[in-house]
Amino acid sequence: MDKEKLREAVIIGTSAARNLKKDRRFNNTEPLVPIVDGLLAKEDPKPITITAVGESDEHYVVVFTKEMAKETADRFYEFIKRIEAEEKTNGDKH
Repeated sequence: MDKEKLREAVIIGTSAARNLKKDRRFNNTEPLVPIVDGLLAKEDPKPITITAVGESDEHYVVVFTKEMAKETADRFYEFIKRIEAEEKTNGDKH
């Protein structure tokens, strides 16, 4: 990702984190918004990373092993299926 696209992602992510902070479901937390994902491929093992930003423009990196990423992806897929089933039941068109 070039520097301009990264700068734009940080601005959008910071703004989104500030908006999430207003959501009562995130009281007493510091919500982070993912802005970049990637694979650190220079050395083995090759971790998968997600860089996130908070409302104060601080950057955080979440690191996954291949196994952790697979487990997380499987859980996310189950969450997505549940959301889609609820949307279908409720007539939502997202």
